[in-house]
This record gives sequence, C-alpha cells and structure tokens, in this order.
Amino acid sequence: MTMRHLLFIPIMVTHNIYAANSLEQANALLNKGNEYAYHHDFENAITIYTQLAAMYPDSSVIQYNLGYALNELTLYQESADALKKACALKPTPDHYVAYATAQIALGNYTDGWQSYEYRWQLPDKKNISMPCPRWDGSTPLKDKRILLLSEGALGDCIQFIRYAQVIKQRGAYVVVQVPSALKLVCSMCPYIDEVVTPNCPLPKIDYYTSLMSLPALLGTTRTTVPVNIPYLGIDQTLIDYWQPHFLQGNTLKIGVCWQADPANDLNRPPMARRSILPDTFAPFAKLPETTLYSLQHDQNAPSFMHTFGEPLDTTHGRFMDTMAIMYHLDLIITVDTAIAHLAGALGIATWLILPFKADWRWMEQCNTSPWYPSMTLFRASKNESWESLLSSMADTLSLTIAGLPRN
Repeated sequence: MTMRHLLFIPIMVTHNIYAANSLEQANALLNKGNEYAYHHDFENAITIYTQLAAMYPDSSVIQYNLGYALNELTLYQESADALKKACALKPTPDHYVAYATAQIALGNYTDGWQSYEYRWQLPDKKNISMPCPRWDGSTPLKDKRILLLSEGALGDCIQFIRYAQVIKQRGAYVVVQVPSALKLVCSMCPYIDEVVTPNCPLPKIDYYTSLMSLPALLGTTRTTVPVNIPYLGIDQTLIDYWQPHFLQGNTLKIGVCWQADPANDLNRPPMARRSILPDTFAPFAKLPETTLYSLQHDQNAPSFMHTFGEPLDTTHGRFMDTMAIMYHLDLIITVDTAIAHLAGALGIATWLILPFKADWRWMEQCNTSPWYPSMTLFRASKNESWESLLSSMADTLSLTIAGLPRN
C-alpha cells in the first residue's frame, strides 16, 4: 500500500564525504546514528544527525537521514525542511520522493505530488517499456486509448482508481492494469473500459501513465480530490446472497477488520504497525444495540463476533463478497488496510484506526480525510496502547449510537 519502501531508508555511509582529518570520527558518529535509526530509536538518531548536520552542512546524506528520522516521529515540517536541503545538495530521485511524502503528509499537495514525479527517474520506472509515450497531463485524450498503471499495494490502487473516472470524462478509452486481486472489482466500474493484469498482453494504447501520477498531472489539491463516491460497484446478486446472513433486528451492525498484511507490518517500526489483536475490540461488543461482524478471512475471530465462513471471497472472487457484506453494515471499524479503502470508496461510514506513525496519505493531526468523506480517523498517541485507543473509541460510539442510522 505505501510508498514507504521507496523512501527514508537509512544509508550506511563509509565513503569520504568529510575532511580527511575528521573522516573516521564523522563516519563512526554517522553509523551510530544509523544504528539508532535501524533499531527504531529515532530520538537518539535525530540528536546525532542534528549534530552532524551542524558540523557538515553540505552533506546530503546527513540531511536525508535526518529527514528520515524526523518523519518517523511525525515531525513532518522538520522532515520536509531537512529533505529539501538534501534535494538542493544532491537532487536525486530518492531525495525528492522522500521530500514528496513529507509534503503530502503536511497537506501541501501541489509541491508534494509534483516532487513525487521524480520517481520516474528511478531504475524500476525508467526501465518500463511501453509502445507509446507517457501522458503529459495536457495532451487531449478524446478518442484516445490510455493505460493507467496500478502502483503500490492494493490499498493504493483502490484509492487512486477514482482518477479513471476523471480520465474517462475527457473522452478517453480507459484501460487499467491492476493486481489480479482487484480485476473483478475494477471490471464492474462503468468508467473503466478494459481491465488487464500484469504480465498479460496489452491492448492497443496511445498513452500510458500511473494512477499515482494523476494527482500531479491533474493538479489535485486538498480541496479538489475527486470524491464522486461511490466509485466502485457492488454485484447486486451478492448483496442479495449475503443478506440472510445478518441477524434480524434493529441493532447497529459493525464490521471489524483487525489484521493488516503481516509481512508489510513486520518491515515497519513498532509505532507504525497497524495490526491489532481481535480481542481488543471487546469494548464494542459490550455496547447496547450493537452486533459485530468479522471482515477477516481467517476463522480466529473471538466469540463476540459473527463470521461469514469459508466461502468469503473464495467462490465469487477476491473482495466481491466483502463489498456485498459491507453494503449491509452500518459502520466499519478497521485498521489501515485494503478494507479501509474499499469502505471509503463505497461511501460507507468508516472508523479508521491509525498507529502513531500513520501513512502519509492520512496527513497529520486530522480526523477526516479529503479522499474519503465518510471516514473518521482515530490516531494512537505516542506510546498509547491499542487497548486504550479502542476503549476510548467505544466510549465515543456509546455517546452517538442512538442517533446513528440503521442499514
């Protein structure tokens, strides 16, 4: 889902970027700072990087590493300042991509999305072979065929597939290349003419670009994010199929998702990990007039949650059952994973649980998102436990539950 793997990676420097008489000391200090950062001790890393930055103001490596550590503590303005210096000292694609995400986290979309376009100079983008030019954002698309490439994880694709609708309105024939897990989901969208998956032959196209380049190409700001929601379709047959699986009565039906991608989470610092133990949702089960439904595919849901069994998203295709089930829910409470993006894209009331170090897309200190108007964000404070955060969320829900509409 994220651009995290493209940025803020500590660099272990051993080459001579300092005066000869201080080389050994400086590199030892820099490596110590990198060691702190590697072990997620960002406070001590920042102390060392700041000291080195004062000693060697012309080192892009130090400014980059300082920006990395500041970002991990959600000090986005300070991070952007350091990364801007790194870009000025050495304008590499990695530096600009890192700077871009810090700016987007601050809500500075114009500078952020334009800077993110530097990733096209990275080897994996430069080596893309296409039978046509990359779209420049201004060339007319009427009666042209354009390929929109998915980029990042499933959540990224779901978030940015909304731009296919904008491109369709310009008169283009829209082809999207998406992960196989999203092929059926995207095939139901009326503004997408053709869906292909990676490693499949491409149809005839006149232009191509990435879905995640469209915010820059179309000049998206925080107030002009396309929010013609819902922008994903649901199979009516599956809506009818799953309706009998819900308990009858006027209870508030809450869908719960607690598990993000385990491999992805393990690569994140502890303050950025998203998954929660399912028992942590117990405070919601104790609220009156509520029923909890598990949106997870595994069968390890606690006894206070209802499950949908093995067929979920297996017989009818990935995410197809989940979206139909979401249609019947009044509220979805989820960690930051593809489920959150699906719920937001469908316009369903969603409470998103975020770690202290949330992804850049959720910006800083916001409890709403310009991308998903139906979503409310709940952020853990630094060192706050999930138990504390979810207990507070349950208290909030208890005060509003009587006034919430029932599906």
